[in-house]
Amino acid sequence: VNRLKDSVTQLEEKLEEANATIAALRQQLEDSKKSNGETMKFCNTLQQKNRCLKLQLSCTYNELKEARNRKENEFNYDALVKDEKRLKYYTGFKTQMLLETFWSLLEEDVNSLQFWKMKETTNQDRKFVLDMKTRLILVLMRLRLGLDGEDLAYRFGVSTSTVSRIWITWLDFLNNKLRQVPIWMPSQLCDKYRPQVFLAKGYDTVDGIMDCTEIFIETPSSFRVQSETFSNYKKHNTAKGLIVCSPNGFVVFVSDLAPGRLSDKALTNSCNVLDKFSPGRSIMADRGFTIQDECKARSLHLNIPPFMDGRPQLSEKDEEETRRIASVRIHVERVIRRVKTFKILSHVFPNSMADQLNKIWHICARLTNFVDTPLL
Repeated sequence: VNRLKDSVTQLEEKLEEANATIAALRQQLEDSKKSNGETMKFCNTLQQKNRCLKLQLSCTYNELKEARNRKENEFNYDALVKDEKRLKYYTGFKTQMLLETFWSLLEEDVNSLQFWKMKETTNQDRKFVLDMKTRLILVLMRLRLGLDGEDLAYRFGVSTSTVSRIWITWLDFLNNKLRQVPIWMPSQLCDKYRPQVFLAKGYDTVDGIMDCTEIFIETPSSFRVQSETFSNYKKHNTAKGLIVCSPNGFVVFVSDLAPGRLSDKALTNSCNVLDKFSPGRSIMADRGFTIQDECKARSLHLNIPPFMDGRPQLSEKDEEETRRIASVRIHVERVIRRVKTFKILSHVFPNSMADQLNKIWHICARLTNFVDTPLL
């Protein structure tokens, strides 16, 4: 019996130990469940934060992509010269090298420019944020595309008044600077760079091909000026300019603009272009240039298509000469088309810009020698 009592006591002690162990394990299980719940909650929080970070990363990536696109499409000198296709479209310059060459012509004087109506002021609008090269791009874009001030202000992130001051200042600067560049080509250079097509047609002494072109203008308020500028050919009020190009398509002379009603002969005489040719050399022109006497007085030969002179039709010889002249005279028309790619000249010029028209005409005509290589 005593042994059994001892066994029972031992078993009871073991049972109590087992119960204590079970209780401890239950407590551990409860603690583990609680800890696991907190862990799950923490994991859920991390997952939510991860989703937010992924969304922020996606937004940041899109913003970076947009920023890169804005940088690539930004209208400034450095951005445009990297893309020659955009450079050609917006400024007319075919390559970065041609634009850099043109800039080197301006660079020495450009920093001394006195901007129109610029005074000491605290007005933020007066503080230009565009560097000099970018201001040149702005002016070239207006010439090339005919953009107005508001459009340019939006593209370059400045006010319209800033665009206006840049435009007026640079218009005077470019006009004066380009007029200082000698463009007349002496006979020796004409012979050196004469295209084979002129030699093949027998025009080995032609130093210049001349033609006139007209620019539409708004009807002037003065009746007298209306009459002087009305072109019967264009049926519109126009300003007329004369251009002479060398045989290889280089612009060698640009006249001031004249009223559109003025004849080609009168404009030729008024601008004294014939005095630039060397005696014994030749000029090529269209039938409208009835300047035979003026050329003869200067010992110049005039190549123009034959006239009908009352005949029902041209002789076979005259027809052949007409075709021969037309085949090479067409190059001055190509030069004029190149000038007209500056779309500011393609619009009807408003009276409010009348004082700028002659400057714009000279700049566009002379720029054709810089924006691309000669035609031939």
